Amino acid sequence: MGVWLWLPALLALGGIIGWWLWRKRAAHQAPDRATVATDPSLPPAGLSPGSARFVFRGGYDARCLAADLVDMAIRGYLQIGREARVVGFRWRLQRQPEATDEDLTPIQRALAERLFVRGAQVFELTDNNARRMAHACEGYEEMLLEQFPAREIQRWRGRVDAFAAYLASDASPEVDGALDADDYRARFAHAMALDASAAWSRRFVSSVGADAASTFASRVRWYHGSGSQVLSDLSELELALGQQLSAQIATLAKPPQGMFGLPGR
Repeated sequence: MGVWLWLPALLALGGIIGWWLWRKRAAHQAPDRATVATDPSLPPAGLSPGSARFVFRGGYDARCLAADLVDMAIRGYLQIGREARVVGFRWRLQRQPEATDEDLTPIQRALAERLFVRGAQVFELTDNNARRMAHACEGYEEMLLEQFPAREIQRWRGRVDAFAAYLASDASPEVDGALDADDYRARFAHAMALDASAAWSRRFVSSVGADAASTFASRVRWYHGSGSQVLSDLSELELALGQQLSAQIATLAKPPQGMFGLPGR
């Protein structure tokens, strides 16, 4: 009689155990979202350029953040400006008047909130804003670390490496197909993030010709530099955004040093 009293509970327990085993087996057999065979010419779905660089190099550097700023500019959220000074450059980020964050990734939205505080439309990368830049970099890096622990980096690395190899390849238009301006622009921030912007620009020039590439550069509206509204060629774009912008971010993110090497300000 006692066994019959316990039978409903035993059946319920057996059902729970069976459901748990089924879920475990399904999870084991389900394809990993980062390892499913996909087109290596497409950016990894769900990864911003900065996130892709974090996976690519296994950690954060200022170029991660710079690449996401460039991506945000290409998407129409902001404009990046660089004005030549007697010594160095004055960098400026200006949010576009009608900009929305709908097309941004969560990490890019959080970055924008830290830079454009209290509804500000402009952020200048100057010493006066060093603390805010350092605060933005710190929060940005923390989000990357939280989103991509070592296990997640391993899951995504193959996909990111394949895309980086595609961007850096010297395949001719006859072999890999012709690139147009939309192709080049859509992948430029990722190429910058994955240390392949020079190769990516060469492929674009090879595909459309030097004159067409120069025309494209002159029509870029999400970046202007050296006091001019017109870019002369793509090499200036690579140098300014790939190297100089990253260097300025890294400089501002360091704690200011006072007397005897102690933090200042």
